[in-house]
Order: sequence, then structure tokens, then C-alpha cells
Amino acid sequence: MMRRTDPLEVVKGIIDAKVPPDQHMLETEDVAKAVGITPRAVLNIMKDGKLGHLVIGKRGYRIPRALLEDYLLQSFVPAKVTEAEQALTDLERTIELAQAKLDELDKAIERRQAKLANPPAETRRPTQAAC
Repeated sequence: MMRRTDPLEVVKGIIDAKVPPDQHMLETEDVAKAVGITPRAVLNIMKDGKLGHLVIGKRGYRIPRALLEDYLLQSFVPAKVTEAEQALTDLERTIELAQAKLDELDKAIERRQAKLANPPAETRRPTQAAC
């Protein structure tokens, strides 16, 4: 019942939504737009050594699409996917337990209804005609 999504497909979808799929070398602005952060934040991530990049000239940078995918896979997606999968697993277990409890209650109701419809002979009251 659990639906799993390939994290790489999620990452590619995030990037492809903002950057043309055939663009393999991205500028900091492209990365910022794709990830939803500022270009300054992209530069900080690069400076911290978390996002691989190429230096072009004095102040130019290019980020290979594959390195951005790797960064997103390591930084964002796995944790969120794992959290979501765990929440889904917990929810499915809760539903299973609730269904089992509901089945028990249905059986108990059926037993009670059967007892009310057909009480044992010794507990039946005699009718007035028999008295």
C-alpha cells in the first residue's frame, strides 16, 4: 500500500521545474531559482564546500547539474522522504489497528444481536397461557 518515490526523480523534478532539462551547467541564479533560496545562500553553500562547482573567471561560477542533484539528494530529499515514509507507515499501522478493533466490535454486536433474537430456553418467561 505504501507508495515510494525515487528520490532522484524527485530531485530531477525539482530542478527541471525551474531550469531547462538540457541545461547541464547552472549559474548560481539558476540553482537559487531551482531550490528556492537566494543566490547569496547558494554562494554560501558553495563556500562551505557542500556544493561542488567550477570557478569561471574572478567571480563566475558554474554548477554541474549532476553535482546539484547529488547535493539535493544528500541534503534535502532523503530526510524528508524518510520522515514522510515513516509517517505513512505509522498511519497505515494505526489504520490497521483501528480496522481490527472495528472488526472485533462488529463481531461483538453480531453475537449480542443473535442472543437477543434467540435467548436460551431456560431464560424465557412462560407465557400467560402456560400459567
